[in-house]
Amino acid sequence: MPEKRPIEELDEIQKTTRITATLGILQAKIVEALANKKYAKSQSAVVNKIIERWIDDHLEEIEKKWKVDVSHIMGEITTYEDDLQKLKEIKENIQGVKKIKIDDLAQVVEMNRANMLRLVIKNTNLLNAEIDGDYIIPK
Repeated sequence: MPEKRPIEELDEIQKTTRITATLGILQAKIVEALANKKYAKSQSAVVNKIIERWIDDHLEEIEKKWKVDVSHIMGEITTYEDDLQKLKEIKENIQGVKKIKIDDLAQVVEMNRANMLRLVIKNTNLLNAEIDGDYIIPK
């Protein structure tokens, strides 16, 4: 039987990507000095802040020079965050019930049936639920 996962774990869905990088001696020493000066909590956090700041300062150049569709990427992130919020709402509304009609749940979470079903089907493990005909049944 799958382990039940609390609603808080939905917040822990991977929102970031771990990247390993090798720095030159100068760059490593500067990152270490910034971490020691409390620019950030750790060397990793220092590198993250530097990258975030550089990207924010160079968005136009990234789009024009390297032809990266930043608007599309931002749209994907917004969609992901919206889906995550709806998943939380769905999970909250199915907890404590034996079963709930798909149409009723869609109305409660203010989604159309097809979009809600797409989310539920893709995330049955996070929701700890299954679909049985016209019903969603928490496990």
